[in-house]
Amino acid sequence: MIRLTMFVLCASGLLGIVGCGGTASESEEAYAESPTPVVPSSADSEQEMLLDTGEEGGVDEPSTDVDVQEDTLVEEPEWTPPPEAPTDVIQMVELGEWATTFYNPNTSPVGDSVMAAIDAGTFTPPTEKGVHYDQYWKMITPGESSEFDNPGPGVLVYAARIIEAESETFLRINADRIYTVFINGIRQPGDLYGTGTHRTPALLQPGKNLVILRGFGGAAPPRLRLETTFHEITFNSADITAPDLIEGENKMQPFGIPVLNHTDIPLHPVTLKVEESEWLKPSLTHFPGLGPHTLTKVGIELVPNGTWPEAGTEIPFRVTVSAPGLNFSYVLEHTLTVGTQDSSGPYRRTFWSSMDASVQFFGEMAPLEVKPNETYGLALSLHGASVDAKNQAGSYSPKDWIYHIAATNRRPFGFDWQAWGRRDAIEVLDYALDTYPIDPTRVHLTGHSMGGHGTWHVGTLFAHRFATFGPSAGWINFETYGGSPPPSGPFGSTQLHFDPRTFKTNLVGKGVYIIHGTADDNVPIWHGETMYAELDGIVEDLFFHKEEGAGHWWDAGIGEGVDCVDWPPLFDMMKERTLEEFPLAFDYIAPAPWVNDSISFVRYGTFQNPDALASIQSTFDNGAVEVTTENIASLELNTSELSKKGVTSVSVNGESISLDDERAAWGQESGKNSRVHGPFNQVFHRPFCFVYGSSSDAYQHYASYLSANWAIIGNGSCCTLPLSAVTEDLRNERNLVFIGVAQALLPWLSPSGTTWGTGGITLGGESFPDSAFALVTPDQERLSGIVSAAEGMEHILYRLMPFTSRYVVPDYYIWGV
Repeated sequence: MIRLTMFVLCASGLLGIVGCGGTASESEEAYAESPTPVVPSSADSEQEMLLDTGEEGGVDEPSTDVDVQEDTLVEEPEWTPPPEAPTDVIQMVELGEWATTFYNPNTSPVGDSVMAAIDAGTFTPPTEKGVHYDQYWKMITPGESSEFDNPGPGVLVYAARIIEAESETFLRINADRIYTVFINGIRQPGDLYGTGTHRTPALLQPGKNLVILRGFGGAAPPRLRLETTFHEITFNSADITAPDLIEGENKMQPFGIPVLNHTDIPLHPVTLKVEESEWLKPSLTHFPGLGPHTLTKVGIELVPNGTWPEAGTEIPFRVTVSAPGLNFSYVLEHTLTVGTQDSSGPYRRTFWSSMDASVQFFGEMAPLEVKPNETYGLALSLHGASVDAKNQAGSYSPKDWIYHIAATNRRPFGFDWQAWGRRDAIEVLDYALDTYPIDPTRVHLTGHSMGGHGTWHVGTLFAHRFATFGPSAGWINFETYGGSPPPSGPFGSTQLHFDPRTFKTNLVGKGVYIIHGTADDNVPIWHGETMYAELDGIVEDLFFHKEEGAGHWWDAGIGEGVDCVDWPPLFDMMKERTLEEFPLAFDYIAPAPWVNDSISFVRYGTFQNPDALASIQSTFDNGAVEVTTENIASLELNTSELSKKGVTSVSVNGESISLDDERAAWGQESGKNSRVHGPFNQVFHRPFCFVYGSSSDAYQHYASYLSANWAIIGNGSCCTLPLSAVTEDLRNERNLVFIGVAQALLPWLSPSGTTWGTGGITLGGESFPDSAFALVTPDQERLSGIVSAAEGMEHILYRLMPFTSRYVVPDYYIWGV
């Protein structure tokens, strides 16, 4: 069993160490993003889960003077883009015969000896059937669709073979229902959900190359496809993030492109140029950098040269991508077709995400007619697992009074509307309010299945943003749906916001309409019944519709849309209800400021105890507002809004506050605030970059692995660079996560009481040899992350994969074997 020792920074903020250590249980390991039941594996070296999904439905020579060994900050040199690359021919690699074995972590009397050998670098593939590494192996040839034997739910499959290459060969990996593909020890993530759309880059060396896959069974078998290419970088057109162009519109449209660096050199900066055409103006994007063998998604801007032409017109465009060190520039050619501007939507709208500077999209079903000088309601709809956001929007009938906007959760499976999924929902809400003629008092939240859970989760944490809540077939939390017990210790404190029942009183004064089919065999109806009982007596405007005999996804033929989401009585309720902006009377249970830092006219900063929840109560009587708090150290009041509402006096915990200024502060910040707070996950809440040290190639490999995971799981974008390529401008623009960088090379970062080096880490006077660690620390007005391992222990870094919905890493985290 993996033993993990963790520390989380508590009341002293990010400026010192306090005694908050503990040992993690198995439930505190990372989980893959699936609302279906999962089985934790104590021997799982990458903190992955064995899962079976199945919910509703609806791709000159390199410069030799690029010195990645010198860890100093430098300015980028000027350079001249190379010529365009010749046309490439991508060929499939014949998989041939593989040695395979099944490993069941729940029944095996020994640990995972195969993974232990892979970690140690001693694994060699068996050449004949028999027992090797405590497992029985056999020799197989994958099927016609490149599939391997299906081991069944909860069981791992390993497959390995030697592939010989005559010369250096660039690869594209398409790995479905596979956790990891190892090529000569370098790891690339697979696609847990088997969508068939993801590609990761790799490089075969001349001679023999060891290829290993680590997959899992269930509804479908693992599948591996390997493609060769002559190109140093390629684009994955199967996973672009593209907008719908609408006749008569003329707004800039962002467009996201997965870019794969197949080479073993870092590329920085990367320049993407959209060429001028009949329909497009030229545009230029500079991306900080791509590390060797790295995948990420990079955004460009499609700037119309006038308005988009009539529906059916094809808009072809060319994007030229170049970087110092490449032999050639590479061209992506793509075509978008203009659609009609009428109620025949839904539409796919793209935007730039403030989280990671990536291109994201949402689905939109506009009102039947948008009239000048009129405002409309908004229903923010959260989709279920596997459902595309555009299809979610298309499940609603267009109405004359409301926009239906469907956020993505970052992916169809995504983050269960937690973590970055929750942030995506709020970001799309804010974008819609800024973009469309929406009355902010007529905003509502609804969703189905995983999106029903999201309605509970997002809704209770941001209750002041919505007038009505309409969860359909929604599950409550990971404990009730999947059986994952809530963690304790430092991991428990970072996940206090996970259970919506904790924040149910935030829904006082709201409208709640629960919908559930009585024969739902995916999310049993008792989830809806439980939440109804929890809210009974708290929410006066509370309704529960039980559709007799209906399963998980149903349509009774009552409304024009799909009734389980577009339920007419729910929308009748929305039409009648409005939201009070800046209410003066409320009683709010507050999650951590890094989750949500405001309620009405109050923005809260520091908690007295960051490991506990807080509360804020406001009363209003005869012009006087009285605010009382628990576990709050500092507040900021929007006194301008208070004055507009006729408030003549304000007090906080009995202390009078002046109304003379537009905003007034109370209390004193003690180190943490909503933007610079922790936990470790928060470093990924703003545009970020992985920066690797030069002491070991293992750090670069891990940085590339994290970048590919973020692209696959979160549809995300991040740069990956050696420390030598970091500039002051980059430090000011992005949160930097330093991986394997020596402490002496980060003089501007000095976490109190913390030292690290080749022997391990010392924290608060206690040494942890043969271990790895992750921490988050302030860097001026931003956050930086630091991740490293003792010499020879770099392989255990892969036990930290923070991009999940169920796993919030504390400020300080140390782990070993």
